[in-house]
Amino acid sequence: MKGLCIQIAMLTVAAAAIAGCAAPSPEQEASSLKTVTASAIPGADAVSVEISAQKKSLTKWTWTAKYQGKTYSCDADEMMRLPSCQAVG
Repeated sequence: MKGLCIQIAMLTVAAAAIAGCAAPSPEQEASSLKTVTASAIPGADAVSVEISAQKKSLTKWTWTAKYQGKTYSCDADEMMRLPSCQAVG
């Protein structure tokens, strides 16, 4: 019986660890992209940034951002670090 309790406890811990690695929701990703976009555009306010066309590969994020009527092509590494945004058009 003691062995069964230990196995159940180990499975519970493993399940909790896996749940902690769950992917962020689309809303969380969009919020994070707004924040990194604002850091890449001087004077930008994250609340006013609109995000679209976000894509993530193994090594890079790419997305389109709109801020104050301008469109930007943006990218960052897979952890949303080192963001860069260039005005389009």
